Amino acid sequence: MADRIPELQDITFMSNSDTHSPWPHRLGREFNRIKVKELTFLEIEKAIEHKNNRGFTLNVGLNPKEGKYHITACSKCYLKFKINDAIRLNFRCPECNGIIKKGVMDRVNELSKWKEPKNPWHRPKYIHIIPLAEVISLATGISTITSKRIKDKWNLLIDKFGTEINILVDTKIDKIKEEDYKIGMIIEKFRMDKINYISGGGGLYGRPTLRSESDRYWGYGQSSLSDFLM
Repeated sequence: MADRIPELQDITFMSNSDTHSPWPHRLGREFNRIKVKELTFLEIEKAIEHKNNRGFTLNVGLNPKEGKYHITACSKCYLKFKINDAIRLNFRCPECNGIIKKGVMDRVNELSKWKEPKNPWHRPKYIHIIPLAEVISLATGISTITSKRIKDKWNLLIDKFGTEINILVDTKIDKIKEEDYKIGMIIEKFRMDKINYISGGGGLYGRPTLRSESDRYWGYGQSSLSDFLM
């Protein structure tokens, strides 16, 4: 998204995972691969400044659609709004009177000068991953990420392929499909950026889905409270 803002063209984007959760499936969800001569601060500094043939070679992280404030939405009932409607409503939800929070996407649209992203020469590929435990959840239909069945499957795959990052980013899809076809299919889809998402907004996280779901906005086929009171 940010590659539509000219002022950011020379800046190195870094994708880093917060680690305030003790659960393994929450760790390392976002990371960078960096080309350096040796692992020192000065070498990393050169990579950040993309100097002397150093630089970032890969960004990996969650899809921004999973963010809590990606789409403009009510912070109380999470109803989503087109930005023009939110402005017209003075950022007050007509359904619950909650405050409508402007989404990151709409803020980027305000700051952007280009309709399409323009990737500078130093910008590496960005892979939007889904953490392995969540991939297993999607594949099995088990919604509780910390369930024993998901943990057992996670451990089995780690024993087979080494690390979660190796499974999500590097292992050949055919090898993963041999072990579990559906998990391999999901990983293949997000590597190709073909996973469908329900966007987050108003403080509610977004989520990946294998169904043909899409975001629904107020006034555009979205059910309202009055529909259920009739």
